[in-house]
Amino acid sequence: MFRRFFNDERGASAIIMALSMSMVICLAALAVDIGSIFLHTRKLQGAADLAAMTAAADLSRADAAASATVAANLTGTTTVTEIGQYDQSLSHDNRFKTTALTSANAARVTLTAQAPLYFGQVLLDKPSITISRTATASQTQLAAFSIGSRLASLNGGLLNSLLSGLTGSSVSLTVMDYNHLVSARVDLLSYVSALHETVALDAASFDDTLNAEVKLGDALNLLAEEVDLNARGPLKVLAATNIKDTKIKLNDLIDLGVYGNQDYIKGASDSAVSVDSLALVNAMLTTANKNRQVELNLSSQVPSLSALKVWLAIGERPNSSPWITVTRSGEPIIRTAQTRLYVEASIGGVGSVLSALGVKALKLPVFIELASGEAKLASITCTGSKSVTLSVRPSIGQVNIGEINVADLNNFKKTLTVNDATLVNISALGIPVISATAKAQIKLGGETWKSQAFTADDIKNHTIKTVKTDDAVQSLTQSLVDKVDLTVVLAGIKIKVGPAVSAIGSLLSFAAPLVDGVLNTLLGTLGIGLGEADVQVHGLRCSGAALVS
Repeated sequence: MFRRFFNDERGASAIIMALSMSMVICLAALAVDIGSIFLHTRKLQGAADLAAMTAAADLSRADAAASATVAANLTGTTTVTEIGQYDQSLSHDNRFKTTALTSANAARVTLTAQAPLYFGQVLLDKPSITISRTATASQTQLAAFSIGSRLASLNGGLLNSLLSGLTGSSVSLTVMDYNHLVSARVDLLSYVSALHETVALDAASFDDTLNAEVKLGDALNLLAEEVDLNARGPLKVLAATNIKDTKIKLNDLIDLGVYGNQDYIKGASDSAVSVDSLALVNAMLTTANKNRQVELNLSSQVPSLSALKVWLAIGERPNSSPWITVTRSGEPIIRTAQTRLYVEASIGGVGSVLSALGVKALKLPVFIELASGEAKLASITCTGSKSVTLSVRPSIGQVNIGEINVADLNNFKKTLTVNDATLVNISALGIPVISATAKAQIKLGGETWKSQAFTADDIKNHTIKTVKTDDAVQSLTQSLVDKVDLTVVLAGIKIKVGPAVSAIGSLLSFAAPLVDGVLNTLLGTLGIGLGEADVQVHGLRCSGAALVS
């Protein structure tokens, strides 16, 4: 009988299922409690972060500031606030040391709370467990600055042509539209915060937000919401162009420094980082067009010339160097992008001497190659008269009268060969009548760093300052023409003087300022200059706080 009972397997599945369900229920209960504890821990850490930044921003009343912040976010929490000296150069465990208020620059806040248990209290015989989280924040002395080149004047036609080339669309903004964009200031920190909340929802920090791929159209539409009504319309127009779906990473342009690992910025009266919206738009567009060649037909913009074509190639910023940075040290170094520009102008109205020889127009090719300009923070002064000093190394490069292979313009790994420019070459019945070649080159060096100071008024008034190499020139093409090596062959005979030589020289001198006007506008829009760099300090923060580790 007993043997039959033990050998009987009927009902075994029910027993196994009952035991298994018991285990599943226990695991489910454990998962509920673990999830609850994790959620409460995250809330506690967030409150600790906010409390630490509030305390560090107001060290004289750090404890009260931290307690008020915690009370506004959580209940049933114990708050311990310490003030001290933070030194990032030390090992992690020794970076924060408690000190008196006179030498303190940081605050550390520790929060302790109870996380409720649901099923776990049956096993632990208590309704909750103790959790604790700590955050440290340091006072920040920060400067925000950028490097580029300003627009000397607003030429709506040239700007429309350039933006049409960069966007692959027909852009028809007015000079008033461009003036609205220049005058519309954007708080960079507010813009990145909005980007974090609306476009990069999965990003854990501002650095993650800037590192996320964002459609250019989305970035521009969001920018439009950050500016006044006058600038909003032009930005919406640019956001709807053919380049709208091109993805960019804004960390190619923007470095938030100590704010980067946060998802919240504690406000202060001096926390704004103000940039003009046109400069930010141009930086976005050039980033979207890096390593791409753009061809522009500008003949209608300079009616005094028979024709004018421009080929533009924009390289990458070296070592992923940003356009604008917020920093408290000499790192990072910000840089302009490598740029190549090739201009081919056709000069009509050659006069009676050249017309008699069958010449209808002269061709003037100009090639410009620019290396990166650089800027870094030299010092911040927060006592007495507040100021910021930058170290700047203007761009080096060359400008030539000469011809290149345009197909290689955007190959920045290849050194381009500049050949003598053929200005004119006329034959009759296979017999040479007149030919003229020209060559000229200006090389500019910028190997030494130059200091440039900005006062509090400079920063408040958005003052842009230009730093030049010792050999910088104002008029690129005119300077080339002044030193051109001109070779004229008339009926097979090389000549150095005479009516034909004088006529060609006069035409080059006539065209030089016209080409310079185009170059200055294009280079200014792109934020670059040969032998010079425009720098601006967008903000100086002597208060406030940032999380540190």
